[in-house]
Amino acid sequence: MAPWGRALARGRGGCQWDRNDTTRAWSQRYYDKTQKMPSMGQAGVYSAVTNYLDGIKKTGTDDAGTIMSYLKSEEIDDGLFKGNIRADGKFVHDMLLLEVKKPSESKRPWDYYNIKGVIPAEDANLPLSQSKCALVASN
Repeated sequence: MAPWGRALARGRGGCQWDRNDTTRAWSQRYYDKTQKMPSMGQAGVYSAVTNYLDGIKKTGTDDAGTIMSYLKSEEIDDGLFKGNIRADGKFVHDMLLLEVKKPSESKRPWDYYNIKGVIPAEDANLPLSQSKCALVASN
């Protein structure tokens, strides 16, 4: 069991590393290097950096404005997250509704969550029309 354990997982948002074959394979590579399964934050950083570097490759430049325009024009689907970047710069994607398992329900180490549902991106995020971000007003 992870040092922070099941008790502290209660109520936490989390990355469900065991969601599908792609997330399991990526999480296993992460585990092999760190001896820990990745958190949602760690998966998010990996996804963001990977997509940024892909943007450099696809646009042929490291100009931030060019890359951001490219990323906003593309649907992002890297196997960990699927969504798009809105005018306000927020990456919107479906969110998982997770329930912490009882210890008796866990089948192996790091098996903390049951997926209870998927919250569609449009319901999981404030609508762009309600954003107070200055980037929205300028677009």
